[in-house]
Amino acid sequence: MQLTPFFTGLFTTGKVVVEGRLSVFSTNDEQAVINLLQKIYEQDIQEMPGTAPVFYPEAALWAASYFYNAVQFTVIRDLEADEMKTYLAPFKNEKTHAAIYSADLVLRHMPILLKLAKGLAPADVLLSVLQQTMVEWPFSAAGLLNDKMDFQSIFLHPSLKAAFIDRIIRQKDGMGTKLPLLINGIREALGKHTDYFWPDYELITTNNEQLIYDSGANKID
Repeated sequence: MQLTPFFTGLFTTGKVVVEGRLSVFSTNDEQAVINLLQKIYEQDIQEMPGTAPVFYPEAALWAASYFYNAVQFTVIRDLEADEMKTYLAPFKNEKTHAAIYSADLVLRHMPILLKLAKGLAPADVLLSVLQQTMVEWPFSAAGLLNDKMDFQSIFLHPSLKAAFIDRIIRQKDGMGTKLPLLINGIREALGKHTDYFWPDYELITTNNEQLIYDSGANKID
């Protein structure tokens, strides 16, 4: 088994070990890690606002396999880049709310891995692959948000929206001061507590809105 001990370590001690070569995971290993992630899900929903999406085993397993392989490509530098198409393949099913949340049980750790990959090889093709994955799964990308991401689906689910906005506030992600959809959600969540949770939020937001206005006003057609 590879996945199960890896994620047991990740969720308990934070210490993980990967095999030195790429390989196909066994059916028993995949089922065991699904069972583990379902237990993590059952713990995690206790902290989710409102009613969280249901557990989606296929999405959780895809995220686990993807993350494990991504760690391998990050730390084992002699792996072939062409193999990424197989071992870092995108999720093939629809990104439902259940898929977004179930995959996030693992993908929420991706920003840390991305920073590690960037530090080791800032021009590496792996970095662009991982960054694209974050674009496709923005719920897990707080702290690394950008204007290429589509947040509409997240905002259509009350529990995901509330959790996502909370993450942006905790990370003080700068995109939360630039995009109208995020700005409105953050202002709604902060209410009268802006000074406590994000003291300079209104100042940054106002400056960004002014820059956008000035840019539009000065545009020459």
